[in-house]
Amino acid sequence: MVLPNTKSGRGRNNPLPVEVADELKKLKARSRSEWVFPGNEVGKPICNITKAFKRTPKRAGLDDMRIHDLRHTYASNSAMFGVSLYQIQVILGHSSPKMTERYAHFSDDALRRGQSVVANAVFGTGSAASGGIGDRQPS
Repeated sequence: MVLPNTKSGRGRNNPLPVEVADELKKLKARSRSEWVFPGNEVGKPICNITKAFKRTPKRAGLDDMRIHDLRHTYASNSAMFGVSLYQIQVILGHSSPKMTERYAHFSDDALRRGQSVVANAVFGTGSAASGGIGDRQPS
């Protein structure tokens, strides 16, 4: 996906996952327009999604949600699923890792899972039991 107009003023290419491309193709197949997201004007794409976005969370029973919240959610979920902060930085188009750190928040469960990896290695419990530090005998 080519993003010609970014906040930084520099265009960039962001590869789409196959799953996302497949969903967009399905949407396009159902559309009578040449655009996946047609605008109100025939033959034109949607140019401002703010109004449509404001209606969607309300229908889902979510209050006080901004479109920008999706970036934070994406960054946080990516981090919790193990995507590196550098990869998240590149995907979101941040020029600085500090900005990405502000976006990527971990849930308590994700932090606990991270701590468990180390605890399992140290104490030789759980899935990291084989070859864990706790399995070693003093020399």
